[in-house]
Amino acid sequence: MPTYIDVISQGFYQWDLSHNPGNVQSMQFYDDLAWGGLIEREVNNVMVPYEAFLDNFPDVSDQDRVKAIVANEASNGSQAKGTPCD
Repeated sequence: MPTYIDVISQGFYQWDLSHNPGNVQSMQFYDDLAWGGLIEREVNNVMVPYEAFLDNFPDVSDQDRVKAIVANEASNGSQAKGTPCD
């Protein structure tokens, strides 16, 4: 699935550009957001990171940035850049 990260992030970017031009973010934001479903999985009731995620983000600060962006957008947290969908 990591093969599709670029396509997904481009899709996010194009959607914002077309539907929300006043709120277009950096490509780093869309790239990070595209990793949302590939960060970790549950194994025996424990969350385990996907190897592809760790391979692409070996630096813990980068991992934390991606996780924070995904969590903020998913929960519409105070740091969320997007607006909730109807």
